[in-house]
Amino acid sequence: MNKTFKKALAVLLAVFMVAGFVPLVDLAPNTASAAVSTWNGSVDTSFVGNGTAGNPYVISSAAELAGLAQLVNNNSNWSNNKHFVLTADIDLNNREWTPIGIQYTTSGVTYTDRWFNGVFDGNGHVIKNLKIGTASNRTKIKHAGLFGIINSSARIYNLGIETANIYTQHLHADDRRGAMVGLSYTNSLILGCYARNVTINDSGTCVIGGFVGQNTGTVAYSYAYNVNLSVGGGRKGGFVGDNVDGSTASHCFVNYYPFLADNDGYYDVCYGETTVQGTASTYGMMFTSSSSNGGWPQLYWQSKNGLPFSNSAYRISSVEDLSLLAMLSSINTYEGRTISIENDLNLSSISNWTPIGMFGGTWLDSRFCFRGTLNGNGHIISNMTINSGGPYCGLVSIIETPGSIVNLGMENCTITQNNSDNARGGVIIGRMGRKTTLTQCYVKNSTVKNSSIGVTGVISGEVYSDASLTDCYSANSSATATRAGTVVGDLAGTVKRVYCYNSSSSSNSLTAQGSASNSHYNQSATVVNAAKGAYNAANAWVDDDYKINNSYIILKWQRDNLKFTVNLYDGSTKKGTLTPIYASNVTLPNYAKTGYIHNGYAYTNGGSKLYNAGTSYTMSNIASSALANGRLSTASNGSKTILNLYTLYTPITYTVAYRGN
Repeated sequence: MNKTFKKALAVLLAVFMVAGFVPLVDLAPNTASAAVSTWNGSVDTSFVGNGTAGNPYVISSAAELAGLAQLVNNNSNWSNNKHFVLTADIDLNNREWTPIGIQYTTSGVTYTDRWFNGVFDGNGHVIKNLKIGTASNRTKIKHAGLFGIINSSARIYNLGIETANIYTQHLHADDRRGAMVGLSYTNSLILGCYARNVTINDSGTCVIGGFVGQNTGTVAYSYAYNVNLSVGGGRKGGFVGDNVDGSTASHCFVNYYPFLADNDGYYDVCYGETTVQGTASTYGMMFTSSSSNGGWPQLYWQSKNGLPFSNSAYRISSVEDLSLLAMLSSINTYEGRTISIENDLNLSSISNWTPIGMFGGTWLDSRFCFRGTLNGNGHIISNMTINSGGPYCGLVSIIETPGSIVNLGMENCTITQNNSDNARGGVIIGRMGRKTTLTQCYVKNSTVKNSSIGVTGVISGEVYSDASLTDCYSANSSATATRAGTVVGDLAGTVKRVYCYNSSSSSNSLTAQGSASNSHYNQSATVVNAAKGAYNAANAWVDDDYKINNSYIILKWQRDNLKFTVNLYDGSTKKGTLTPIYASNVTLPNYAKTGYIHNGYAYTNGGSKLYNAGTSYTMSNIASSALANGRLSTASNGSKTILNLYTLYTPITYTVAYRGN
C-alpha cells in the first residue's frame, strides 16, 4: 500500500461490512447478546456456507474457530479470497491455542508460511481467554496471536479479544507477537477491532506489540487496553511492535507507553499514553465514549446495535468520511447502498488519494469494484492528487453493475499513472464496467496522464460495453497517454450529450477509441449552446446566465446550487450579508432603527421598493430579476453572483391632539 492512503487514513471514518457483488447482509454488526461457545479442545471444519462474500463460512462455535486454524495451517492457499463471519462469542477457555496462520520449520532454518488470506468479519463478537503457553511452560513459536500471520488480501474487522495471555520462547530474532495478529503483510487490513487485558511475555529477542507484533499493512480505528508486555532482549510497543516501511496505523490508541517500538511507516491520530488522550471524537466517528475503558473511548459497535450511518444511505460530510469510505471498499462493494455527498470536499490534505474500490485491489478483481450509487448532490470534490502505478485510477477505480455516479463536480485534480497498456485513468472513474452509469457530472482544471502506454480520459478512462456516460463536460483539462480523450479514453459503451472546451488530449478528440454522439469537442460556446435543445433529453442543462462556466451551458444542479452574496446596506453602512443558494428561500431581515419603520429593500439607496423586510422570497426570483435589471456584480471567481440591496425606512409620524380650555 502506498503512502497516499497513509495520509488519507489520517482523515478517515468508519463502518464495517462483508465484501462482495451480491446483495449485502445487514450493515450493522450483531451486538445483541449472544450465547457463548466454550472450547473443549475439539475441532470442527463442517462450516455452514460456501466461503463467498454473499454466503460466507459461518463460525458459530469455538470448535469451528479451531477448525479454521487447522485448515489454514495445513494449506497456505486454503483461505485465499474466502469469507468468514463469526456468529457467537467464543471462550477459548484458557486452552492452548494454535494461531490462525503459522510459520513452521522442519530443518530449524527454513521457514514455511501458512498464512490467513481471507476476510474475517467478527460481526461485533468477542473471543475470550486466549492462551498461548504459560510462564512455566513457554510455547516455542515463530509468530503468535489469535492470528499468527495474515497475508496481503486478509481483512479482519469488527472483532474483540477479551483477556489474552501469551508466553513464548522465541525461535529467531524476527519472531513477532501480538494479541490480534503476530505478523501482518503488505495491503492487509485490520479495522474496528480491539484487545483488552493482554499479557505478552517472551524470553528472547523478538518484537512484541499489545495488538499487532509487526504491521506491514494497515491497522485503523482499533485499540488495546490494559496491556502488560515483557521481552528479554527485544523491542516492545503498547499497540504495535514494528510499524515497517509502507505500513499505516491510524486512529488507534493504547493506555501504554510507547505506542510502538519502531516506526518506518506512517501513523497518525495514534496515542500510547498511560493517561487518557482526547475524547471519542478525537479518534473519529467509529468511536464512542465508554465507562469501561478507564475514560478511553470504545468502538461504536461495542455499545450500540448498529453503525454510525443509517442502513440505507451513507452521508459523507467530511474528507474523513470519504477517505474511510474508500478504505472500506476493500470489504464492501456498497451494492444497494446510496452514498450521499453532503458538502464540498477539498482533498488537498491527502498527498496521494487511494481510489474507492482500489484499497489493495488488483487487476479486474471484482471484490474491489464499487457497485453502489454515489450521489454528489451538486457538490464539488477538489484538489485530488493521485500518483500511482495501480491499474485503475480516479476518485473511483472501477464501477461495476449496477453502480452509478450522478450530480458531481470535480476541480483542480491531478492524476499521474505509471503502468502498462491495461491501465485506465480518469478523474471521476478509472473504468466503467457493464450496465453502469455516470450522468450529470463535470471535471474542470484537471490533468490525467500515463507516462507509459495506458489509456486515459479526463472524466473516465474507459466506458465498457453497455455502460453509459451522459450529460457531462470537461473544461480546461487534459489527458495524455497512448490513447487519451478529453472526456473518455476507450469507448465501447454509450457516450452522448457531452462536450469539452479549452481541453486537450493525445487523440485530439472527446474519445480516443469509439465515438460520442450528439457531442462537441472544443467548439465555441455559441455552437454548444445552440445545441442545448438536443442536449436536454434529460432536462439536465441550463444557460450559464451567471457566468460560472465561461458562458457554456451548465448542468441544472450547478445553477441550483450556485451561492450568491447579498449585501444589505443602510446608506453606505453595511448591515449584514446573506449567502443563499439559487434554489433556496431567503428571508430579508428587518433592521430596527429608532424613529423609523423598516418597510423594504431597493436596488439603490432611496430607490423604488422591491422587497418587503422580514419576508421570505425565492432566491431564484431575486437573482433572475437582478440579472435582468443589470444589478449583479462580478465575484472574484468571475461569476455574476453579488447583489447589493438597500434598506428603505419610513419615519414614524405622530398626531398630537390638544383639548382647549
